Amino acid sequence: MQLDNGPDNKSKHFLAFISYLVEQKIFHKVKLSYLIVGHTHEDVDQYFSCISRFIKKVLQTIYTLPEFLAALSDSFKTAKCKPTCIEHIQYTYDTSGLVDLFQDIKHFDLPEKTGDKVHYFVIKRNSENKACMQYKQKRYSNALYPRQYQKGADFTHETLGVGQVYRTTCSKSPSKEKYWNYYVRFNRPEGECIEEVFEIQATTTIVLFPKSVEPLQPIQFPLAPFNTNTVDSMMNQRSGIFNILRKLNLDETHPHATPAWTDFWSNMPENVSNVTSSPFELPTPQTSSTPYKFRELEPRIDSGEREFDVLEYDQYTSAD
Repeated sequence: MQLDNGPDNKSKHFLAFISYLVEQKIFHKVKLSYLIVGHTHEDVDQYFSCISRFIKKVLQTIYTLPEFLAALSDSFKTAKCKPTCIEHIQYTYDTSGLVDLFQDIKHFDLPEKTGDKVHYFVIKRNSENKACMQYKQKRYSNALYPRQYQKGADFTHETLGVGQVYRTTCSKSPSKEKYWNYYVRFNRPEGECIEEVFEIQATTTIVLFPKSVEPLQPIQFPLAPFNTNTVDSMMNQRSGIFNILRKLNLDETHPHATPAWTDFWSNMPENVSNVTSSPFELPTPQTSSTPYKFRELEPRIDSGEREFDVLEYDQYTSAD
């Protein structure tokens, strides 16, 4: 998943729900990649710009929710770009109870000079089918956290005894397996000091649900609470919309607008007992260890005999 650094995208509630889907075998693995500061214009923003441009230049005005939902599809002329699913969600389940079972992660294990600027998370299941996490500072960083040994931690060796870790560095490996170098100092009884470097694969993880998590289905989650403030807020929004319709005299210029908003509010539930349908359903758990097999490409060898054109350009400046 590609995300920006909005507070909702990095909240404990969001991470708990994603981890729950992994633990319940809905997904084998989830990779969360957060864009770095200054480069947060993600791919989906291009779609939003197409929608905005279509509404401003073609439609110019939208008065009802059905018109807006239709515009989401009409904004794209290419079949591959058209959204495959457009749904109006009126309510959802309250999954905040997962936060109480989630691991209390206050700070991530990164060097002091980088702080908590974590931009990449990997959530998967361990050998005990428990959701666990590893993370990096950036997507292509070699340092895969958490480290097995921290600076100043005791390090036990079969022949050298117990030493102390005084430095840690990550190995630069092009493969998927990442390694940490632990610099350990052993103080011998005879007063001799021995320093050794140990390369250990980065397999340490954080178990995200230390407590047992029941395999809840969505219908077993409570619906998001309807309290007095929610109902009052909805009534205020309803009054505001009808005031706008009246001030713009849309009853005469666009007679379909008022009935559309009347139907919208009449179908809006005001309490949990009025909800009769399911907000969403979880997909079937993945049972195969290899859910997707990539197509193997045939090897191609360049003999070096292909011709190519040489382009010459002499208008470069020193600044270029």
